[in-house]
Amino acid sequence: MLQEWRDVVSPEWFDAWIPEMFREERVVEISVKTEHALRKRLVGIGFPKGKDWWYVKVACAVSNSYQSSILVSEDLDFIEPREKLSGSRRRGRLLRGGGRVRRELRRCAEVDVMCVEDALRS
Repeated sequence: MLQEWRDVVSPEWFDAWIPEMFREERVVEISVKTEHALRKRLVGIGFPKGKDWWYVKVACAVSNSYQSSILVSEDLDFIEPREKLSGSRRRGRLLRGGGRVRRELRRCAEVDVMCVEDALRS
């Protein structure tokens, strides 16, 4: 995860910022498990097998350490992948609630998936 953060900012700034975040315990290191059973369930309902799985594993690890987590995304893969090509009205409703992947993440892993707007309000 650190590398993903580093890739979007100046490396010099990041190298100065991240140690401070660790010292203040605003960023902590957690152990991430493979979550094979959950992955199998999610793939079965349309979740892609690609790189997005890393975000699910990290969210699960946070939930395991802190009882719950929030995954903020506008990507329908985290909500209802089979609806990616749906119209904007349907997409808007899905972003605010529902979706098989979202329900499964909540039920099995205590991971809430929220769109940006809802996350900012909470």
